[in-house]
Amino acid sequence: MERYIPNTLFPYPDTYIEQCKKQLGITVSKEFVECANAQLTPLFEKEVGFKVNNHVELYLSMPRDQEFFLRIGPVTKLSCQLIINTRNFWVTMSWKSTSGRIYYVGESDIDCSDIEFWLEGIDALAYNKQMYPNVGQPFKLKDLTYELIIDRLNMDCNIQLQLKKGVMSDTAKLLQKVDDFIGEFNEKSEKNNRIDGVVHNWKHFVEDDLITYEMDLGSARASFLKKLLQFFSKLNVFSSVRVE
Repeated sequence: MERYIPNTLFPYPDTYIEQCKKQLGITVSKEFVECANAQLTPLFEKEVGFKVNNHVELYLSMPRDQEFFLRIGPVTKLSCQLIINTRNFWVTMSWKSTSGRIYYVGESDIDCSDIEFWLEGIDALAYNKQMYPNVGQPFKLKDLTYELIIDRLNMDCNIQLQLKKGVMSDTAKLLQKVDDFIGEFNEKSEKNNRIDGVVHNWKHFVEDDLITYEMDLGSARASFLKKLLQFFSKLNVFSSVRVE
């Protein structure tokens, strides 16, 4: 009976393995797919800011649609297609090991604590627009107290916060609240083995009623940004927030 693992990037791992052999002539082990699935699904969710469901799947790249490649080395790269809400996006699945061992896709003795997977070519903004075409902005954020404008979603981002006119606010205290929110997020994640990732660096600039944050989202990625945007709404002092 074919396995079905819902809400993961490889919901039908046996079909993936079968099609790799049939379409590409590549033998892929179930242990390899299971390890990739366990690591890539939560990583993808952090990067894009929404949960994997039955409209999201990582699949093999077909030579008729794009160049197929499997480049083996200290960092091995495999071309893939990410299917989101019926549209295909080309990405690269990459992996390396802590021990220096080169893992091959057909091997069954996969040490999932030694191998590290990630995806290259992620476009979080495009995926959000494809996933939620009827929503004006990514993340399906509702009832925000400000106008949200997202020009780009990336690990390094600028966030411009426009203060509401007529709202008296102690800027120093406001900045401290934001810094505390980020710091507490990092601290909580650190105590839980960095399960939610951490924000690497951030700094702010103030010019009149405009606050600009330069932020390296690090391993926290878009899932943290979503929480931060909700926090800004609770503060209820901004007329607009732009992410670029």
